[in-house]
Amino acid sequence: MEGRSLVDRLRADKQEFWTQRSSYDSVARDLASHVSPFMGRFQVSDANRGDKKHQLIYDSTATGAHDVLTSGLGSGLTNQSQRWLKLKTSNDDLNEEHTVKVWLEEAGDALLDAFNESNTYASLSHIYGEVCLFGTACCIIESDDENVIHCYPLTWGQYAIGTNDKGQVNRVFREFQLSTSQMISKFGEANVSEKVRQQAKRKNWNAKWTVIHAIEPRAMGDRDPKKLDGKNMPWRSVYFEEAKSNSPDVLQESGYRELPVVAPRWKVVGANVYGASPGMDARRPIKRLQSMTKAARQTVALQARPPLQGPDLKEEEIDRNPNGYTAVTDGQEIKPLYESSADLMPLDVLLLRVQDEIDQRMYRPLFTAISDTKKDITKYEAQEIRAESLTQLGPTIGRLARELLARLCDITLGHMFDQGRLPPPPPELEGMDIKPELLGVLAQAQRAAGASASDQVQMKIGAHAATKPEVSMIMDEEYDIRTYADTVGADPRMLVSPEVYKERLEAHAKAQAAQAQSAVVAEQAGAARDMAQAEATAGA
Repeated sequence: MEGRSLVDRLRADKQEFWTQRSSYDSVARDLASHVSPFMGRFQVSDANRGDKKHQLIYDSTATGAHDVLTSGLGSGLTNQSQRWLKLKTSNDDLNEEHTVKVWLEEAGDALLDAFNESNTYASLSHIYGEVCLFGTACCIIESDDENVIHCYPLTWGQYAIGTNDKGQVNRVFREFQLSTSQMISKFGEANVSEKVRQQAKRKNWNAKWTVIHAIEPRAMGDRDPKKLDGKNMPWRSVYFEEAKSNSPDVLQESGYRELPVVAPRWKVVGANVYGASPGMDARRPIKRLQSMTKAARQTVALQARPPLQGPDLKEEEIDRNPNGYTAVTDGQEIKPLYESSADLMPLDVLLLRVQDEIDQRMYRPLFTAISDTKKDITKYEAQEIRAESLTQLGPTIGRLARELLARLCDITLGHMFDQGRLPPPPPELEGMDIKPELLGVLAQAQRAAGASASDQVQMKIGAHAATKPEVSMIMDEEYDIRTYADTVGADPRMLVSPEVYKERLEAHAKAQAAQAQSAVVAEQAGAARDMAQAEATAGA
């Protein structure tokens, strides 16, 4: 009875969540059909259907702008060919400990290796595309014995989300279909409904069944914190069939120690659950552009191949090729039904304006600023242009960092600890939270500003030291070098620990003192020798 009441409640919640999302579905359907038709699943049976996908796209401006924005975010935030994160703790003093720095660097290397080995980067590309078009994306991340994690990116229409009082996503429902054989394999014959078992007995292995997967926080009264099994973990995971039946409703119930979902949003207004997007901002000009382009093509087609009038001839008897000849009876002729002489120049100008509006609303100029530059530029200038462009997306990048990348790292690190894939941490890290610090283009630009300030201070000290050399002693060179290394994201292993550096300074000072002492002794010995020779010469 407890299982049935749980599924009854979840089934009602799922329907409520689907209803809440439905107000966005018409907008999402418009965007998918006019920009990226293979995105979005508006019926559970839409999977693996490729028919008539691009029938509403007459101009690919929006599709291109969406592709540029998607790839621009990927290369600017999580470029697979570059190190785009490092790990740190919430304790700034602890972050300065050399042993801690080295461990965090090694753990960061292992984390990036896990992303490379799994389908993380392909999933991130999908997530960026979803959030740019629909304003919201969703991906479930499960443990994987071979590749640490495996990501299951969803598209709009497959899921619905809910938030807590802080606006953080904490509930997810997803809907998908499994065949009879997949149902038996995943959940076991004893746990599926009688209808599924009947189809299995009839060997109807390809029959489709709609399954709901619910993920939500488990109330303290519903679990025993002292137990570590799936039904007592903080997050509940329940699979059940969409259709009610008299047989057991729960296909599978388990749990997670933390929410295994990333659900980033482009921009959230007020208490809205779902995000707004550049695609939504550009929706009306996108539809207007497709309509105008269709009309322009029809006009050109009418001018090139107008409807004809003439003698009663069969279509195959009319030669429409250049220099073609069609024989007709005297006094009859084949001629256009009407003359189309529309001037397309004003329409071309208007089309360019609408295309530019779409590009602007979908941030295309920000990511093509370098290629649009007419002159040759240096690598430094290219970095400056790119950083300036991404800075304009600051609020969105901050949200993606929190709702996507930080969550992705937390989930993956948890699985790496469970699987023993991280080096043993130093004792100082016991009980400490570890979080990622992004090193993408935007973060590098922010750090470069700090490095520039340090350079300016050094230049100021150098200017004063030219006339007053003792001013240079105000500078703490060791601190400056270590701070600069952190600012530019350098590997901390390239610098020795402060203790080793102190030992080297002391050894160097002793060596210099010994060398100076040797020089004094040698000088004194030379003076004594010279004096002895002088006395010997005088006696002679």
